Amino acid sequence: MKIVVTADTHLKEAGKLPARLTSELQSADFIIHAGDWKTADVYTAERQCSSNRSETASP
Repeated sequence: MKIVVTADTHLKEAGKLPARLTSELQSADFIIHAGDWKTADVYTAERQCSSNRSETASP
């Protein structure tokens, strides 16, 4: 099982995650965002990377 944990995602460009993070999120079984995001763009971008996964929380 692959779990990706991320936090403090203050993006330079709205909705554009770093390529490495995008790659890791796409192959993750479970994603945890531990907080401190500047806008909901982070949630939207992470959600797009895991579009085929079930969700348990929203922003």
